[in-house]
Amino acid sequence: MEGLEEKLKGLSLARRSLPEEPTYLLDVALQPAGLLAVACSNFTIHLHNKDTLSLVGQYQGHSGPLCGVVFSHNSPDSLYSGSADGTVRGWDVRRPGSEAVQVFKSGPSHNYCSFDLNCSDTLLCAGTEQVNDEDSFLVFWDVRKPGGKLLGVYSESHSDDITQVILAYNSKQLFTSGQQRTHLSMVFLSYEIGICESVYEA
Repeated sequence: MEGLEEKLKGLSLARRSLPEEPTYLLDVALQPAGLLAVACSNFTIHLHNKDTLSLVGQYQGHSGPLCGVVFSHNSPDSLYSGSADGTVRGWDVRRPGSEAVQVFKSGPSHNYCSFDLNCSDTLLCAGTEQVNDEDSFLVFWDVRKPGGKLLGVYSESHSDDITQVILAYNSKQLFTSGQQRTHLSMVFLSYEIGICESVYEA
């Protein structure tokens, strides 16, 4: 036994099987064609085969925590990711490892903590963290416009981080948003980004 102890003392660690900093899964999105997108705590997006879970590709580009990933409803090769770095990015899943094909931003003080894409893939909405302990914002973009054209920013519905934005699956204009302190907004958008809102407190 002493001989074995001496041999083990002489060994050194050549490689770790796990990274020193573990990576956590923050959100997942499933593509009907067979891919699983995973938002990771190290600011990357991983693509996996949904059946085998083998890694197919990876995207880098965000510099802050990710708030989610979502596949396009009508174009399954398009994937979107939102981040507290103040961007929502569009990726082409046919080109793993490539740069984002679209980048959506608004004001420099806007850090996103939720986002969603409407059922017709025309409207993208993100909810921000609370800015200067005062207000939170809902930010809207037209996905079809080059350069991620900002449509508008709405600031009168929440007073805390907007932790959830859900665009209705069967409506181009209806969506809900929620914040941490039991506040839910149901919003109907006109084509000009006019807003008619109902607010519910729980």
